[in-house]
Amino acid sequence: MDLKETVKSKGPIPPRLGAAFVILPGAMKFIDYAGWVADFEELGIPLASVMVLVVGVVQVTGGFSVLVGLAGRIGALGLAGVMVGVFLTEGVFLNGGLNYPAVLVFVSSVLVIVAGTGEYSVADERELYETVRGYV
Repeated sequence: MDLKETVKSKGPIPPRLGAAFVILPGAMKFIDYAGWVADFEELGIPLASVMVLVVGVVQVTGGFSVLVGLAGRIGALGLAGVMVGVFLTEGVFLNGGLNYPAVLVFVSSVLVIVAGTGEYSVADERELYETVRGYV
């Protein structure tokens, strides 16, 4: 296997781990729901009580889908969207420095969207489409 094939098949592993970084923060949205609603309201996010749930669901499901490689590009697209929301509300720079976690997840998500999840995946989008299409 040459270098190009190795990078294509195994290269997506680090971005997958970076994108999966949001699973725990997503779960915290449900564990400390009231605290997160207060934080979202303080940031001026409309419908804070609903948005906490939406963001939590996207973070947990998107993080797991990217981590295990089950429709990883779709999960990464959702995570990238959440990170754009983070940049719009909190900014790319936080407390005088770069918002490293959000930037890590955003860049990792974009890399997964572009490159896919590689060979260590449960199923990619094409396989899922063919499976679902076979049942319809």
